[in-house]
Amino acid sequence: MLNEGTRQLRKKVKPAIESKLEEFELMGYGHIKEQEIWEYFEKKKWKKDQEEKLLHQVVNDILTLKAGDIINFMAMESYKNTSFEKENFIEEWKDVLK
Repeated sequence: MLNEGTRQLRKKVKPAIESKLEEFELMGYGHIKEQEIWEYFEKKKWKKDQEEKLLHQVVNDILTLKAGDIINFMAMESYKNTSFEKENFIEEWKDVLK
């Protein structure tokens, strides 16, 4: 994935992320947050990247991000979390009902 420190990299590309957030807000997606964009890249887009990305490549990825991609990612993450919570809830109640 990315070899440069994540926190340092995120700080460097913050203006690009803020620009993308402003764009999404103008499109009616003001509920998307910086953390969600960063998670999309770490968990989805850059997950399988083995080589180090250059700064301009990271900025390009951010600026070319489509609203549909992040919305789909957020929906899948929400579904995974809900599914996980349901499984935990069922397991907890099995113990209670014994």
